[in-house]
Amino acid sequence: MNVNQILQDTSSIILEGWNARQKSYDVISQKYSNSILGYERVKMKSDPDKVYRAYTGFMDSEDAKGFEMVEDEDYSKTLNGYINK
Repeated sequence: MNVNQILQDTSSIILEGWNARQKSYDVISQKYSNSILGYERVKMKSDPDKVYRAYTGFMDSEDAKGFEMVEDEDYSKTLNGYINK
């Protein structure tokens, strides 16, 4: 019985490590993809749960006053829309 518990605990530790690694890899992949495609992700200052994909350079424009760049944890959120030129 004790050996079974040890194996289950070990398996849980390995799975947690894989999930954490996978999340980091997903963020890096999304950042790379956005840069290649000419996009950046932004969120509204008034509603930080809403994430948008904007064209590269959007944050340098006057239209970006109500937006801020996303943090790494925001890459797991679903896109709420697109901001085009």
